[in-house]
Formats: sequence, C-alpha cells, structure tokens
Amino acid sequence: MRNTRKLVLALLLGWVGLYEGSAKADTFPTATRGAINQIKVAINIYAVTHKNKLPDSLDELIQGTEEDLPLLKKEDLLDAWGTPILYEREGRRCVLVSLGSDKIMGTKDDIVEGSTNLYVQVWRALQVQSGMDAGEAGEALPEWILTRPPPRPPLPPLPPEEQARLNEEAAKEREMLMRRMEERRRAHRVFLRNAKVVGITLILAICAAAVWAVARKRARRK
Repeated sequence: MRNTRKLVLALLLGWVGLYEGSAKADTFPTATRGAINQIKVAINIYAVTHKNKLPDSLDELIQGTEEDLPLLKKEDLLDAWGTPILYEREGRRCVLVSLGSDKIMGTKDDIVEGSTNLYVQVWRALQVQSGMDAGEAGEALPEWILTRPPPRPPLPPLPPEEQARLNEEAAKEREMLMRRMEERRRAHRVFLRNAKVVGITLILAICAAAVWAVARKRARRK
C-alpha cells in the first residue's frame, strides 16, 4: 500500500513538472522580450547621462561608479534560455538579439529589437568567419529576415497638434527620467555618507570596548 502511494505521488509530481515546464516554455519568448525592453530602457538612461552616447557593450550597464548605481544586474543580460543577449552598435544605431531556443543566430526563432540592417551585418560577418565567401555572404539573408511577414504600410503623418502633444509628452518623460536618475544619485550619496558614519562609529565603539577591557583587567590585577 505504501509503495503504491509513493508510485502515485511520483507520477503526479512528474506530470505537474512536465505541465509547468511546458507552460514556462510557452512564456520564454515573452519573458525574453521583457528582458530586451528592460535593456533598452537602461541604454536610453545611459545615453541621457552620457551626452547621447550609446554604451560600447552591455557590460557598461552593470558597472556602477561611486556616484551612480549599476543600471542592471549581470543576470538581466540573459534571455529566458540563459543565453547572453547580443548587442551591437554603430553610431546612434544599435540592435539587441536573442538567439532563441536553438541558440543559433539567423534562424527564425531569433528575437530582434533595433536596427534590422545592423542585425544583418552582424550575421553576415559571422558567416564570413565560419568560412562563407565574402561575396556570397554579402548577398545572403538570415532565415529570420526571409520568414518575416511583409512590412506594414507607413502610417499617415499626424496632425501638427497631435505631433506637438506627443513631443510634449516625450519631453515630460525625459524630464521625469532625469529626475529619477538624480534621486538615485542622491540616495546613493546619502547611503555612502551614512555607511561611513556607521563604520566610524563601530570602529570607535570597538576601540572604546578594547580600552575598557584593558582597564578592567588592570584594575583586577591591582
């Protein structure tokens, strides 16, 4: 009877595990797009605080300074499959790429955000490195491009009043972003200042306790 219960419990746990694994697999692309959007926000914050210069690599987003906290953690640079998200920039253009479940660049499960032309350039460079002729690589296209749906027709231009309203909202968002960054800097400076005060206080307390202990020992000897 006990062995039967164990067998039933093991089967139930195995079924639940398979169901949860399938559910998680379905959400992997969504989670990866969320991670890419988070990196995009961090890149925009970096650009705002570095005179519109994009980071040379994503590692700059996880490196803090004495005045600024890191914008992201190291694990934030991974997609849902545990693969580092690729980043390439050229001037003011950049692209973020997840290699998808097969972890191969250029296939149809890639998740790409940013400059499509830059994505193609990076893929072609990888093909040349893998041995493809440069001329052939220059004309080849990755599967992700070939399997994409046709682009939507361009939207008609907005009325001047609507465009002015959107520009005003974007300016407010940038101002709010700068304000939040300044608040983070202030909070970080306050934290460092308080940490120094606490550290000095602890050192003084330890020294006072040591002096008191020595004095007490001397008093006992007398």
